[in-house]
Amino acid sequence: MKKKSNINTFLKQQRERLKNVDYSTKSTEGLDSFPLNKFQCLYIHNFESSRITYQKGVFEFLGYKPEEFNSQLAHSYFHPDDKEVVLRIIQASVEYAADNSLYLAGNVYLTYRLRKKNGEYIKVLRQSNVFEADKNGRIISNLSLLTDISYMNSSNCVEWKFDVEGVDQEAFKKYVGHQYEDFFSKRELEIIYEINNGLNSEEIGKLLFISKHTVDTHRRNILKKVGCKNSIELITFCQQNGVL
Repeated sequence: MKKKSNINTFLKQQRERLKNVDYSTKSTEGLDSFPLNKFQCLYIHNFESSRITYQKGVFEFLGYKPEEFNSQLAHSYFHPDDKEVVLRIIQASVEYAADNSLYLAGNVYLTYRLRKKNGEYIKVLRQSNVFEADKNGRIISNLSLLTDISYMNSSNCVEWKFDVEGVDQEAFKKYVGHQYEDFFSKRELEIIYEINNGLNSEEIGKLLFISKHTVDTHRRNILKKVGCKNSIELITFCQQNGVL
């Protein structure tokens, strides 16, 4: 049985990791004057307490009241087709930083669809960086800026980019790839590998001793699972996320 990302387990693990950690609380005073337009909001998530410790523009942009926009919501309001992918990337980035005692001095970019309070889904760019860390560089909290990019990006494919000092991109990709070990079935992986080799459905079917119709069904399911429109987007996604 495939294991789904469990955000509650993940957040609990982070709280345990940071139990009794010694760090200096950073003031949020400078954020009060941070300029936001009506298509933006920002918030701070603290991993030690699993709480949203600061938010600005969330109600105006997304419609959630301060008491509604908590840690659980911030990790669950993704589009159902994007949720698994987004959570795996978030977990990979935090675990990589934790395992390598790395202070992420840079930005992590993620695009995905999220649900506003009125039920509408929009495509956003999430730009995150470390807000607080202990003396060893372990992440205590991160600051995320959300921007509505629905008008310029209609793709349903989750995309990410790491513009971070000191990150070995290939080593990090292994962390991301580890998050996808149970994402695709064995048969789906076989088909992905052969798509990457340039084979069409009929050729793949002959190679795997299954019908072309079965291959086509798997291909549709694979594309839906990752939110990609075609094989080119699929292969790009798999290469970026360490599947290939």
